Amino acid sequence: MNTRLVAILRYVLGLSLGVALLALAFQNVSWSELQSLIGGVDPLWLSASLAVNLYSHWLRGWRWNLLLEASGQRVATSNAFAAVLFGYMVNYAVPRLGEVSRCTILLRSDRVPLLVSGGTVVTERIIDVLVLLALVGLVFLLEFERLVAVLAPLFAESEPRAATPWLLALVAAGILAAGGLVLTRRRWANHPWAVRLLAAGSDLLRSATGVFRLRQPLRFGLLTLGIWAGYTLSSWLAMQALPATAGQSLYLAFVIMAMGGIGMAVPSPGGIGSFHWAITYTFVMFGLPQASGNALALLIHTPQLLVVSLSGGLAYLYLVLRARRAVKDQIKQ
Repeated sequence: MNTRLVAILRYVLGLSLGVALLALAFQNVSWSELQSLIGGVDPLWLSASLAVNLYSHWLRGWRWNLLLEASGQRVATSNAFAAVLFGYMVNYAVPRLGEVSRCTILLRSDRVPLLVSGGTVVTERIIDVLVLLALVGLVFLLEFERLVAVLAPLFAESEPRAATPWLLALVAAGILAAGGLVLTRRRWANHPWAVRLLAAGSDLLRSATGVFRLRQPLRFGLLTLGIWAGYTLSSWLAMQALPATAGQSLYLAFVIMAMGGIGMAVPSPGGIGSFHWAITYTFVMFGLPQASGNALALLIHTPQLLVVSLSGGLAYLYLVLRARRAVKDQIKQ
């Protein structure tokens, strides 16, 4: 199947899923009610929330730069931050393309090889997934009874055993394919394409394991902690901006951040729909008004989408101009 067709199909499916979840999240709330809730938003609290969220992205750029340094690349933290913003902007339009885009723009601005930056992004994503899983696992332990009460009706009529034969067949096919490659390695290992692929895989793996060569592992860990703490604080500040949720605890903001992280991980464009559904059902789980959850989801997601889109566009222009200036400097020399 054509690669472009597959990409289009994935995008359409992701967008359809997002729209379906968006409709599910807002099905019992009127727009007039939402307008009345959002109408009293405090702009100072909201601005503080957006500022903290943007600062968390700066920490992410700084952390990424540590991985790049461990892979032998010297990049200004401001450039890594700009590339992160550009990647987020692209992700709001096409899920997962942002990771490729920020590596591409860094190649253009700082001559960082794609395999090197790509390997560091793989490492970064693995670490973020592990952190998110740990946070969600903690939420499940602390709020197990509430989660079961909310999710049980959704799975009451499901048949999980129906998928077992397919999973077993998929595992068996994977084992057979791996075995076939091992048995026939003498035939394909010296093929030019195989040599290039193995070399590229080696470079990618070396960059991906750069976390084990960090010069400042403690700083890397503190930056990771700061990123997720910043997301929690940003959620709490947004809650204070909305009259219906003002006064809610930092703990609830932590739960919202973790559940919202699951929503953003769903392959819908920019977490549209999936993020709103996750926040709404977190409110339902805590016995809070669904309308308040809807309003908070809109208040967190929409302004961040606008800010990231604007800052990502400016970041792209900054990196492109920097690349052009570097080319001019080389010509003069």
